[in-house]
Amino acid sequence: MPIRIIVGGPPNSGKSTVVESLVRALQNQGVDAESVDLDPWAPTLALIQGKITREERDRQKRQNITDADARKVAERFRSASVRHRVIMGDAPGGISKTSKIIYQEATHAILVCREDGQKDIETWKSFFKELKVDLIAIVISKLDGDEEVTSNDLIHASLVKLEREPKNTPAIAALASLLRTKLAV
Repeated sequence: MPIRIIVGGPPNSGKSTVVESLVRALQNQGVDAESVDLDPWAPTLALIQGKITREERDRQKRQNITDADARKVAERFRSASVRHRVIMGDAPGGISKTSKIIYQEATHAILVCREDGQKDIETWKSFFKELKVDLIAIVISKLDGDEEVTSNDLIHASLVKLEREPKNTPAIAALASLLRTKLAV
């Protein structure tokens, strides 16, 4: 059965960087993984992948997304999982009725939150629980300091400088390895 991991959390927390970095690390570890942009408001994943410039991304930003737009994005998430074993979706930041349409297609979730926004973690945990999406990891995005990854029932990671470009660090590789184990891929 395909695995659809949604990477969600507040806006500007580093979700897109985590998605692209983890997909690359999983691929390097032999996993059939692919990323998909699920954010109809701002296509940041395409920017990180070098497919568009910052100016093109800014031009593509949208304010008003309809439920129909969200359903199209949700379908893109589902259809990508037909072609790959693991799909990692770069989700819109924030919780809304419209974003819920996209998030509910996930089988698993990774929460990315800035260090100064950890007060939002419980709200996001409740959101994933309401959707019956299995939260498997919490990533704290920091401006500086050490990176670390630990695992019990839930994987916890601290990653530094998630600045809209893929990262290839020992912490990213360790996080990918723990995800492989947890998901049996």
